[in-house]
Amino acid sequence: MNDNQNNPTQPNTATPEPAPAVTPTPETPASAPTPESTVPTPATEQPTPASTEPATSTGTTETKPMDPKTKKTIITLCVIGVVVVTLTVLAVIFLPIIFKVDYGESYKKAKQVDEKIDALVYNSDCDRVVNYYDDVYYTNKEFNGYVESCLASTEGLSDLVNELGETSGVKRNNEILELYTGFKESFDKLAINSDSLKSKLEIYKTWHSFEVAQYDLNGNSTDSSYNTAGNILIQSGNEQLKNYGTRWLELALAMSKAYKIWYDADWDNGYYEKRNAYYDAEEAFESYVKNEEPDITEIAPINLENISAVSTRFQGLFSKIAEVYAENYDISSGDCTEYLGKVNCAI
Repeated sequence: MNDNQNNPTQPNTATPEPAPAVTPTPETPASAPTPESTVPTPATEQPTPASTEPATSTGTTETKPMDPKTKKTIITLCVIGVVVVTLTVLAVIFLPIIFKVDYGESYKKAKQVDEKIDALVYNSDCDRVVNYYDDVYYTNKEFNGYVESCLASTEGLSDLVNELGETSGVKRNNEILELYTGFKESFDKLAINSDSLKSKLEIYKTWHSFEVAQYDLNGNSTDSSYNTAGNILIQSGNEQLKNYGTRWLELALAMSKAYKIWYDADWDNGYYEKRNAYYDAEEAFESYVKNEEPDITEIAPINLENISAVSTRFQGLFSKIAEVYAENYDISSGDCTEYLGKVNCAI
């Protein structure tokens, strides 16, 4: 019995003839399929269109180096861009600070000026210097004290006034600037620049010392005493005083000599001639003093009689600075007082 008859699941059909065995050829082994047999072949092969791109070699693509000019231009543009961005950032940070109007600075400087002007207004020593420079009633010590006090009351004032004019609150506010200009013009007429005033006061001191030295001179005084007085002017460093002192000493010595000759003369030995010679020398001396004595107030003018008017002008300027500062007050400064939300900057 064959296998089909023993297996009930198989249909009762005739057994087909087995296919003849295919003997593998040496070129195509039966155990290994050919490579071509693993690649599916399309039903219809389409022609590949010709590429318009230039042929390139297979493998790594070679990069063409950048043109040096182009590279330099790109670098330059990058640097410029960085610089522009940096400058823009700095401008945003610093421009508001640079152009800020600092009224607090102007207010503080104005307070310093105010204190100095007040001290000058109420200090009468400068007036004493001008009024007493030829008065021998005041000793050199007393008079020199007036000179030092006058100098101290004005020292540094001119510098403070100039510094006030350089503050942004004055320079950048037209109304304040106009008030400052008017005040500065009147202040400059006082001519109390520290160095200038010091040299003028030295002339007053010199002349007062000369007046005291020559006050007690007479016909019996020694030549040394006359030289001491005359040299005060000759060595003063002022040309006008030097010239006057030189001639004054010549005539004073001549008068002193004529007096001594007359004083020692005998009645019968040219007494009247010697007396007349003395009178002539005395007249020459006194005429020179009367006509040539310098006016110290013209050589070294100190015009402080207008200080009150200058002070009034300054008060107008100071009030305006305080008013504007109160409107732009820097709370952290503590310069002014605050009450019920209102700022008061004292003057």
